[in-house]
Amino acid sequence: MYIADANISGGKIASNAGTYVCYCRAVGGVTNGYVAFSSAGYISNIGWCATLPAIGSDVITTGAAITSTLSSIPFDDNGYVVVVVSDMDDLCVHPKWSGSADEDFAEYVAPSEIDLPTEDIEGTDIPIGTWGMAAVGAIADRLNLEAGTYVQRIDRLANTTSNMSYVVGLETPYEYDNDYIYYVLPNPITYTVDVDPTYIVNDWGTEEFIGTTVALGAHSLYGQNLRDKLRTDVLTIST
Repeated sequence: MYIADANISGGKIASNAGTYVCYCRAVGGVTNGYVAFSSAGYISNIGWCATLPAIGSDVITTGAAITSTLSSIPFDDNGYVVVVVSDMDDLCVHPKWSGSADEDFAEYVAPSEIDLPTEDIEGTDIPIGTWGMAAVGAIADRLNLEAGTYVQRIDRLANTTSNMSYVVGLETPYEYDNDYIYYVLPNPITYTVDVDPTYIVNDWGTEEFIGTTVALGAHSLYGQNLRDKLRTDVLTIST
């Protein structure tokens, strides 16, 4: 993605004939930030933008290291890396990590996409398709992509006096709001689901969940954060 005839001036994206502001979504807090490489030396600036870049957008350049062939910038929050170039043909932008691939160039690969199942193989609705993957304290539903199972540990009922009495009588952990009571099932329910867990793993990239307004973490079978363990291109999991 890019803005033609633009550059970074005075901490903002500004109009400028003959240069391009190229940008991509970027994850904050990545080790050493992001790096931009241009073997022909087309880079003139690099920065970070909190919002979708446009003429007039604020750009942070604090901590940037800039040369015409190799530039980098660290940042703590999710946003967009913006790179000013005079030619876009050989520009490559990605997380810096250890720096071992700073001067590698590879064509962009479209992200793999995993759609979370909303029903089991028999057509029965599962919670992830109705109210999402609920949790009560440290106890939560689990979707195992490798095994093709959804384990429901949390159920919900309308928040009524009778339902509250029922849940309290179960002597199980619960939480509630004005509308619903969420409680731990005495016996978890395991559903078999049809889901293709395959996605392309590209180092020097990131993954993300979309379709949710709640912060989520993804974990491998070894309990490590996927971003740290796999460093994928993009894991786009949509519902």
